[in-house]
Amino acid sequence: MTKLFSTAVSSLTDRTQRQVQFTLTALAGMSISVFLLRIPTIFHGIAVLMLFLAIFSSPILSISDSLIVRIAQPKKLNYGGMRL
Repeated sequence: MTKLFSTAVSSLTDRTQRQVQFTLTALAGMSISVFLLRIPTIFHGIAVLMLFLAIFSSPILSISDSLIVRIAQPKKLNYGGMRL
């Protein structure tokens, strides 16, 4: 899931220059999916929610990395040191 959605969503956010909006949407979707995980009692309900959780959580790291780079570059901060 991460390989499928992460690169597509990351390239879309870079093209539209809306990293913050996409990150907030992904975080909201992930939060709702986690909250709803306690409701279903059958396998199919849990599987659908886990699918949504995987879809929403996959682009968060790459979008957040691009936001950090965008903030660190003008201030001449060491991005490699920040990632470690």
